[in-house]
Amino acid sequence: MRTDERRSAREARIESREGSTERDSGRMISRALALKSLAIPALALLLAAAGPRDARAETAPAAGVVVFPFENLSDDRSLYWVSEALADGLDREIKGSGVATFGRPERLSVIEEMGVPTNSTLTLASQIKAAEELGAAALLCGTFRAGDDAVRARARIVDVPAGRTGPWVEVHGSIKDIYALQRALHAAVRAALPRGSGPQTSLAGGSPAPEDGAPQTAYEFLLKSYFEDVPQHREVLLRRALDIAPDYLRAQVELAQVYADSGQSEKAAGVLSRISTRDRGLAAQAENLLAEIEIARARTSSAESALRRSLASKETARAHLLLAKIALARADRAAARSELERSRALDPDDPDLGELEGALSSAGPPQTSP
Repeated sequence: MRTDERRSAREARIESREGSTERDSGRMISRALALKSLAIPALALLLAAAGPRDARAETAPAAGVVVFPFENLSDDRSLYWVSEALADGLDREIKGSGVATFGRPERLSVIEEMGVPTNSTLTLASQIKAAEELGAAALLCGTFRAGDDAVRARARIVDVPAGRTGPWVEVHGSIKDIYALQRALHAAVRAALPRGSGPQTSLAGGSPAPEDGAPQTAYEFLLKSYFEDVPQHREVLLRRALDIAPDYLRAQVELAQVYADSGQSEKAAGVLSRISTRDRGLAAQAENLLAEIEIARARTSSAESALRRSLASKETARAHLLLAKIALARADRAAARSELERSRALDPDDPDLGELEGALSSAGPPQTSP
């Protein structure tokens, strides 16, 4: 598993906990999704105000959903990216309806800890084990079979605490319109839930275009880059995605991370020169990454501006922590302490907190920020 994916996994767990801020501000959703129609009486997708529990918080109730890549049952192995596309689309649609999810980086992190190759097809037992490690209340898994342009996809929900599986739901579509297939699959899963059991989502007509309107070909190159371990190979695929859709922020973030990890800070910053998206969480992630890149370039004013934009999009522990580091570098210990406490409130388990706390303590008594 790549270094940037480990970092993203941790940030995704933080984001799940930070979801309480949005829900408290008027987007509070149902605390449970009963799935009686799927004959899973024990399942309750507990959507507590704090979001899903941390992967190792054993005393907390299971909460949230994890979606696993779909197994390819067709003979065409070049469609490997569809496995991830169906999972990615379901994750996006579920998250968009207000339900907390565990994303791909978290899923890969746990699978790696289990000693299983991250690109292997997991058995149901292994999927349940991984979901348990994450602390998920439910998992979604499935299969697909493709022939010519046609695709048949099947999915089912599993009650993780009880280990019970629901019946399959099935949709048909075209490989040439993976976005429509994603929406149809989510609609089929939603239709299997009893009315009133959870947040309802309209998937027709006025739904925002997925991937900020990026063409499917650009999305395919993004997904294919996930399967590459060689940075140069990932760069080629991401560049192809951006050749097709220059403002495709998900591809920009991935490419900037490739450059940042290889020490090419100037190129990384250049990729993120224009951050535009309807996804406020993605915007905050991009601005945080840009801030870290600018800090590495000793451009603290630019980094601080990026962090202010990040917080305007969505409050995150990472943004406050980086602001604390900038304030400490300026010897403004009062501001550093304030930002540190805001970061701690959002993510008390961040190991960087201890390091910054030590730096603050060794710097002497706090000074008042002007």
